Amino acid sequence: MPSCFTNVAVAVMAAFSLISPAAALPADFEIEEYYASGALDFINASEAYALGYTGLGQSIGILDTAVRVDHPELAGKADMMPLLDDGQAINPIWDSNNLHGTHVAGIAAAKRDGLGMHGVAFDSQIWVGVLLSEYDALDLTEYFTSRPEVRISTTAGQVQATSLRLMMKAMR
Repeated sequence: MPSCFTNVAVAVMAAFSLISPAAALPADFEIEEYYASGALDFINASEAYALGYTGLGQSIGILDTAVRVDHPELAGKADMMPLLDDGQAINPIWDSNNLHGTHVAGIAAAKRDGLGMHGVAFDSQIWVGVLLSEYDALDLTEYFTSRPEVRISTTAGQVQATSLRLMMKAMR
């Protein structure tokens, strides 16, 4: 029996234009990896997947802390703008203060590969901009103009309203 969550999940994914060719039945997607995230069943994502909404051909923007683009669930599908410190490109320090972006990216788009869990839009690509760090500020205009195909951007809860207004202005 369809629930209000099914309608919400389908509407949300349709609004994000996460469309791929129609798949099979919802049950075909409800495997261990699907349930491992603890959320896909809650939003009835399998209903959307069965309609073909998997993220294929779409890019999701992640504005957060740095993302481990070499993580097995993200490798080959994630790219990150260079992280700068005093104008010089650097590699992030991977510690407990710099894992949130990877977690967010995994929820959004981790691979559907039979291992661990998969993201909501498992067929999509990811474009990362490091917004929350102690390094140089992210140039939001450059972020959005360098990848105009990016459709969705997420931010962590600590981003102030001013930053969100700048981001929305850059998207216009």
